[in-house]
Amino acid sequence: MSTHFIQAEQLMAEHHNVRRLPDGSIDFYFYRRRAARQRRLIKRLMIGRSLALIGRGLEAAAIAIGSYRLVLPALRSTERASSSACSSHRA
Repeated sequence: MSTHFIQAEQLMAEHHNVRRLPDGSIDFYFYRRRAARQRRLIKRLMIGRSLALIGRGLEAAAIAIGSYRLVLPALRSTERASSSACSSHRA
């Protein structure tokens, strides 16, 4: 489990005293700001993970394409050599 998940669980499990304004009403703005901070944190983490996965996929694709480009000329020269060897046997 990630530490952020554990921290989120601990925040939900804790029993807080309700934060109040000087007039005794509940400070909803405090809770809205805190929720917005938590949402931004989660979004940042999810975007970072998504970009990491996309990056790994692109890296694998680049390696595959690079390998294919390196191997392709060798395959073509092998095909030419085998086709020229076959044509010389026919004569």
